[in-house]
Amino acid sequence: MSRSIDSIKNYIHSVRLQISSIDLWTGILRLSGYFLATFLLFLIIESIFYIDTFYRHKTMRMFWLIYGSGYAYYILRFIIHKNQWFGNSDDETIARYISGESKDIEDRILNSLQLEKRNIIGSDDTSLIDAALNRMRDILNKIPASSIKRSISKRLINNVSMIAAFFILVFGVYFSSMTSATQRLLNPSIEFPIPLPFHLSSLSGNLDILGGDSIGVSIAGVSGIGQLPDSVSIKWEAQGILKEKRVAQHDEVYDYYFYSVNTDIVYWAEV
Repeated sequence: MSRSIDSIKNYIHSVRLQISSIDLWTGILRLSGYFLATFLLFLIIESIFYIDTFYRHKTMRMFWLIYGSGYAYYILRFIIHKNQWFGNSDDETIARYISGESKDIEDRILNSLQLEKRNIIGSDDTSLIDAALNRMRDILNKIPASSIKRSISKRLINNVSMIAAFFILVFGVYFSSMTSATQRLLNPSIEFPIPLPFHLSSLSGNLDILGGDSIGVSIAGVSGIGQLPDSVSIKWEAQGILKEKRVAQHDEVYDYYFYSVNTDIVYWAEV
């Protein structure tokens, strides 16, 4: 009898392992769909609005905490059910599941477990119990445990696949901005410079000349995420008087000449 009941319990354990594994992957797949959708939303927001470092750090900490806990939950649940801890997925529960999935087995596998309990506590009909358990073992030998399993929903697979495809599509179309946004989200505590359409830099710096001489200054335009303007305003202040001159671009440089300089001048460029 012990060999027959051991064979039956091994069969039940195989089904339990399959069910637990499918439940694990179903949970991970479902959570991954939410993960991709949420991360894509954060990427789009980050790429457009360039979230402040403080809020980006708080947001990503919450993001990883929620989804990390979610994945840990499914893994822990798998371990608990696989090992029947706290009475989860015990032999009788799995036997009932098997009974509902196979017309050839029906309630006989559950009855076999109940017969074993009767035999353990003492019964005068041990030969009949042994015969029933042997018959159940022979039936199970003809039905592979792999045929009694739970499958992942095709609808879930299709939904997650569409989310993943949309994620890849958006990431590919806006690769440059998405890559930068990803780097910032994965390093939320680092202060990144805000991307600008362009910036202006003086090539001349501070200059000293003799009174009455003329001098030219050059402002270089460096492209960022946009294009350089056709012209900029060169502004300067001399003896408390503010003046301005519009200067055109030549080869990404804006040049201007100050003639007959007889006082200190502070100059800069604006769009």
